[in-house]
Amino acid sequence: MRDNAERRGNIFMLRFLLMLMLFVNTMVQAQSALFLLISPTTVMNGMGEVGVGLPSEDVSASYFNPANGFNNQPGLSLGGSHMKTEWLPGLVDDMDLTHNHYGLTYKFNHLPLQLNLHTYKTFLDAGEQSYVDSAGTFLGVFNTFFSARSAVIAARFSARKWNIPFVISYGLARKSIIQDLTNGLELEGRTYIAENVAYDRGFLAEFPIDIHSKSDATSIQFSPSFGASTLNVGDPVVFHENEQQDPLPTSVRAGVGITSSMSLSDTWNILEYKVGHAAIDNLHIPRTTPEAQIAYQKGLGDIDFYKHVLKSESSGEVIISRGHELTILD
Repeated sequence: MRDNAERRGNIFMLRFLLMLMLFVNTMVQAQSALFLLISPTTVMNGMGEVGVGLPSEDVSASYFNPANGFNNQPGLSLGGSHMKTEWLPGLVDDMDLTHNHYGLTYKFNHLPLQLNLHTYKTFLDAGEQSYVDSAGTFLGVFNTFFSARSAVIAARFSARKWNIPFVISYGLARKSIIQDLTNGLELEGRTYIAENVAYDRGFLAEFPIDIHSKSDATSIQFSPSFGASTLNVGDPVVFHENEQQDPLPTSVRAGVGITSSMSLSDTWNILEYKVGHAAIDNLHIPRTTPEAQIAYQKGLGDIDFYKHVLKSESSGEVIISRGHELTILD
C-alpha cells in the first residue's frame, strides 16, 4: 500500500508540473494558455514551421499565418485535415492532442482575387487528474482539457506594378480559448476555468517570375516571398476575480521563402523546390513583481530581419526555423 501511495503521489506531482507548463509559466513572469504554442500541423512541422513566409496550399499553413493556405485551383475548392496523437506518451498514457482543420477557397475566374475561409479546432485532453486535500488524502479524480476554436478569413490579390508581378494576401483569425482545469467540477467551492478571445493577423507577399523556352515546351517559375504574423493577441487570463492576471503567449513571426519549379507544356511539374527561413519571438515583457502592468514589445520585437530572417542566425531571444521540400514529377 505504501508503494501504491508513493506512486500515486509521484503521478500527481508529475501531472501538476505538466499543468503548470500548459497554462502558466514561472511565478511572476507567468503566461497562460501555453498549449497554443504546440504546433499541431504535421505538414508544416515537417517543413520546420516556416509557414509564415513560404506560401503553401496546405490548409494548416494558416495556423502560422492567417494569410497563408490558399489553394491555387480556379473556382471553388475545399480542403481539410484531421490529426490525433498521444501527447508526451513517455511521461503519461492518457493525454491526447487533436487538431481538425477545414478550409474553403474561391478563386474568381475574371478577377485577380481569391478568398479564403478556414476553421480549425485544437483540443488537448490532459487526462484524468487526482484530487487530494492539504493533508494528502485522496478525494477523487477529474479531467482537464484545453481547447482553441478559430475562424479565419483572408483575401489574396494579384497584380502588376512597373511590369513586376506580385501577389499579396492578408488574413485575420479569431480564437475562442477555453482552459478548464477541473472539467467544471467545484473544488473547495471554486471552479478553475478561464475563457478568452484572441486574434491573429498576418500578411504574405509573393513575386512570381515565369521564364518560357522559345518553343514554350518548358517553363521555369521562380517566386521569392516574405511574410509576417502576430499571434494570440488578447486580454489577460484570469481564473478567479481579484487574482493575478497572466498574459496570453503573444508572439510574432517573420519569414522568407523561395519556390522554384520546372514545368513541361503546362501539364507536368517536372521539379519543384521550396526553401524557407522563419524567426519567432515572444512579445511579452517579463514582469518583476506580481503587481507590474502586463506589457508587450512592439512590431517585430527582438527579431532583426537581416540577422534572424535573411541570414537565419540564431540568438537567445529569437527562435529560428528552417525548412525545404523537393517534389519530383508531380
